[in-house]
Amino acid sequence: MLARALELLLPVLIDKKNVRVLDVGSGSGYLTAGLALLGGEGTIAYGIEHSESLVKFAETNINNLQDKQLKQELESRVHFFKSDGWEGLPDKAPFDAIHCGAAAATVPDALLNQLARGGRLIIPVGHRDDAQQLVQIDKLQDDTLQLTRLFGVRYVELVQKK
Repeated sequence: MLARALELLLPVLIDKKNVRVLDVGSGSGYLTAGLALLGGEGTIAYGIEHSESLVKFAETNINNLQDKQLKQELESRVHFFKSDGWEGLPDKAPFDAIHCGAAAATVPDALLNQLARGGRLIIPVGHRDDAQQLVQIDKLQDDTLQLTRLFGVRYVELVQKK
């Protein structure tokens, strides 16, 4: 699914400068890094996780890269934070691309609000024990949202702070 996520977000990343990306549920951090590298010069990718241990896991993975040039490039382009995925990362918005790696029963309004004009959100939607769909939401230049249901998926639940 990570390769498919990169493919789906490629049109809003490739050959564009100063792109801002949000990876909700960044896990290992490798997808966040891939998203940063697909964007042009000045692209920054932010990964968020609900637990500090997962944030540290992602940071460690990027810091332990063997390719020194790649590691150096990513140090300024990839950042990880502990945050509620339902809330996104409003102080770094707007985002040209948002990937959510966990299923939400409904699309979080905060993520839609943080999506830039011309941006794209990829998110699995559905309850944990029900059918889920991978959904692509594009924000058009007039701020209207265009939703496309892509295919059935099975993801873990997007954790929400209580």
